[in-house]
Amino acid sequence: YPKSGRTWLRFMLSSAGVELLFAHAGAENSEANLLEEIRDGPAKWRDWRVVFLFRDPRDTVVSSYFQATKRLKASKRFGGTIGDFLRSPRYGLAKIAGFNLLWLESASHFRDFTAVSYEDLHKDAPGELARVIRFATGKPADERKVRHAVDAGRFENMRKMESALGGKMNERTKLGGADPGDLESLKTRKGKVGGWRDYFDEADAAYMDGMLQEMDYWRRVGA
Repeated sequence: YPKSGRTWLRFMLSSAGVELLFAHAGAENSEANLLEEIRDGPAKWRDWRVVFLFRDPRDTVVSSYFQATKRLKASKRFGGTIGDFLRSPRYGLAKIAGFNLLWLESASHFRDFTAVSYEDLHKDAPGELARVIRFATGKPADERKVRHAVDAGRFENMRKMESALGGKMNERTKLGGADPGDLESLKTRKGKVGGWRDYFDEADAAYMDGMLQEMDYWRRVGA
C-alpha cells in the first residue's frame, strides 16, 4: 500500500545491487479506488514471486494523507481534514487495513510469497534486508553489501539527499519532488514507528481502535 516504506526498502535494495519491480496494485492515492474495486489484485500477480511490504495502518494513513494533500497534482489532491481522510472509504484506515489483509491472506495463491513489515525493518534492517534479498535472488545476501545498503539508507542520509534535490525528483531513488520549505511534503517526512499519535485526537484514536478490533486485524496479521 502507498506510504508503507517502499522508498526506503527500494533505496536499500538498489544500494545492495538488487532491483525489483514495484507496484501498488491499484491502491494509488491518485486513483482513489475503493477496496472492492481492486480486490482482484492478488489474482493478477499469482504467477509472480511476491514480496509484500506492509505497515501499521495508523501510521500509513498519516503518511498517505500528506501525500494526497501535498504531493499529488492539484486536480487529484484530497481536500478534507486528516479526520475526514481517516474515515474515507477511498483513502482511509478501513481501506488500508483491508488491503493488507487481502494480500497477506492471499499468500498461498502466489508462486512464492514473503511479507516484510516496516516495523520489523526498523527493528532489524540488516536481517530483514538480507532475508528479502535471499528470497528475491535465491542466493545468500552479501553481508558487506547489506551493511553498506543499510548505512546508505539511514534516515538522516536519505533526508540529506532529498533536501539537496529541492523540488526536483530523482527517478532512480524516487526522492524529491516536494516543497523544500514544507517538511510534511517530503518522502523522508518522519521515518518513525508510532508517529500517528502526533496527529490524531482521542476520538480519532477510538475510531481506529474500534475499526481494527472489528476487523480482527491484529490477530489476522499475526496469523
